[in-house]
Amino acid sequence: MKLGGGNLVVHSGFSVGTVAVAPYVVNIAPYAPTVLKPVVQVAEKLVVTAYPNPTTDYFKLNVKGNNKEIVEIKVVDMTGIVVYKAKGAANNTYKFGSNFRNGSYFLQVTQGKESQVMKIIKAN
Repeated sequence: MKLGGGNLVVHSGFSVGTVAVAPYVVNIAPYAPTVLKPVVQVAEKLVVTAYPNPTTDYFKLNVKGNNKEIVEIKVVDMTGIVVYKAKGAANNTYKFGSNFRNGSYFLQVTQGKESQVMKIIKAN
C-alpha cells in the first residue's frame, strides 16, 4: 500500500523510558538511572625489531609486547637447524649472533598467540 503525503503517527501504548547513548546513561522506567562505564582493553601487539640487519658482528633484538606473557625467540639457519633459542620478558632488548657464520637466518619471536618471523643476515 502506498502512502502519499501527510504525516504518519504510530502509538505503541506503553513506554520503556529513555535511553541516551552519548554519556552512557540508561533510564528504564520505573527504575533509577544507571550509569554504564565503557570497558577499555588495550591489547599490546607484539612489535619486533632486529638491527643492524645485515650485521657484521651481532644483532640487537628489541621486543615490545604484553608484559604478562613470556617471549620465545628462535633463530634457524637456511637448512632448518636451530642456532639460537631463548626465553624472556617482553619490552627487553636481546643481543645474539656474534658466533653465527655468514649467511641468512630466520628469526621467529612468539608471545602467546602472536608470532613474527623475519629474515636476518650475517655478512662480512
